[in-house]
Amino acid sequence: MRPLTLPILALGALASCGDGAPPDAAASPADAAVTPDAGPSAGRCLSLEGAAALLPAEGRHTAPHEGLNVVADPARGGVVLSPRLHPGPWVEAGETLPRGAHDSDGDLYDGRLYVLGGQQDRFNGEASLLVSTLDADGRAGPWRTATPFMFGIIDHIVLAHAGRMYLTGGGQSLGNDSFRQQVASWFVTPGEGDLTPWQRGPDNPRRRFGHEAVIARGFLYTLVGDDGFDAHDDVSVAALLPDGSIGPWRVTTPVPEGALQFIAGAATSRNIWVLGGCRRKNCQLRANIERRVWVADIGNDGALSAWRSAGELPVPNYDQKALMVGGRIVMAGGREGGNSRCGDVGGANYRDVWWAEVNPDGGLGAWQGGAAEGAAMPRSRSDFILRRDHQNNLWIVGGRTACDPGESAAFNTNYPRTVWRSALETDPGRARIGAWTSGPLAVAGRTLEALSVDASGPGVRVRFRVAARAAPNTWSDWSDAVETRALRLPPDTATVQVEAELEGDGTDTGVFRGLSLSCAAAPSP
Repeated sequence: MRPLTLPILALGALASCGDGAPPDAAASPADAAVTPDAGPSAGRCLSLEGAAALLPAEGRHTAPHEGLNVVADPARGGVVLSPRLHPGPWVEAGETLPRGAHDSDGDLYDGRLYVLGGQQDRFNGEASLLVSTLDADGRAGPWRTATPFMFGIIDHIVLAHAGRMYLTGGGQSLGNDSFRQQVASWFVTPGEGDLTPWQRGPDNPRRRFGHEAVIARGFLYTLVGDDGFDAHDDVSVAALLPDGSIGPWRVTTPVPEGALQFIAGAATSRNIWVLGGCRRKNCQLRANIERRVWVADIGNDGALSAWRSAGELPVPNYDQKALMVGGRIVMAGGREGGNSRCGDVGGANYRDVWWAEVNPDGGLGAWQGGAAEGAAMPRSRSDFILRRDHQNNLWIVGGRTACDPGESAAFNTNYPRTVWRSALETDPGRARIGAWTSGPLAVAGRTLEALSVDASGPGVRVRFRVAARAAPNTWSDWSDAVETRALRLPPDTATVQVEAELEGDGTDTGVFRGLSLSCAAAPSP
């Protein structure tokens, strides 16, 4: 990737472009749209304005634009920092799974729950794909089977993002309790309730199993894991390219203090966190179960800074799940290590659900919640699917348990089939850090020359990365984030991706209302 410098353009230069609309004029929600201008003349050629245009399918992952810790606010005509949120009570939420879902993964996409792979029994992995459509009341409808994966797979990660689903790592089932850890990465454009055909991306530098993956600032990260022989501390990063495919993987800064697996992870546009985990492939030894939290900064090229401490978890924990919600990291379930009272190697599972506020510098506030304060799942769980839908609900699907009647047997061969939902509840205040990220923006036959931003209030900064006409599917590095509202793009820019980062004091928020691009006719070939 190429580093970017930031030429600053006088505001008046863009204000006089194209249709003459001043940069601060915000579209009403009814008028909000992505608006390309016709014709080859220079001037404003594309605008993206208003809450409905910036987040047209908020939380559904079908649109090219995504938000994290931000929400659409039609009254203010743009995107603002999210209210603080925490999980409410967990309830049974519709049809139970037709099979167990331990070591499965999946996500919510366009109002459907997808569950892919997982343990079929002690010895074999599932290839099947289960799909449930959420009904008008937000409950999971009947489950049906869709196109299976190419092979049985366990301990993989599936993430929905900007019109795609991405799959990293996992163990390919070879039968008879034999699994081959995967270097492959995959991506797919979901159809109407199906995931096919999967396309293979570049191989990861490390086989990944029992790892974590997050998407942040247009990069896909894989964090630690097991290569089939040993646990590792390394981290890999790949850019998500203009066409939605996965770019080449690179190794970046490893997590401190040795081999680690079965962590939870979370990210904002600035930072990535690693929470807990099990060290040295020996989760039966409780001393190997981590309580520490690590945080690293994301560089403009996707590389991570040195990791630093972000405090400790309420308990030592591994095989838990975490999610960034309303300016907080929500962490649910997990395992304590050792042996459970019924002899399950790896220890008893937690019921607790905790959350901690995220600060702009990467620090975390005090952990809140937990079973002692009434914040708990109906039963203990680990290694489940935790995702958020477009209706402000969290979902927990499947998982594993220990010692619960009807859900546990030798080596946990009876896997939970439960589907739980928690309506997110609003607390006073707002997230302190959030971001809106556009999809790739381009106008056929035009060269992009300048970017104008419509925003108000403090703490709204913009960065961008570009693809040149000579290399249309290769991103540059991101520019530095600046409060400047008008920026000139590098010569020969064919495509630009823009990220608006919002930072607040926990009480108020700036507003990002939109952007416009000015163009020139592309040079003749």
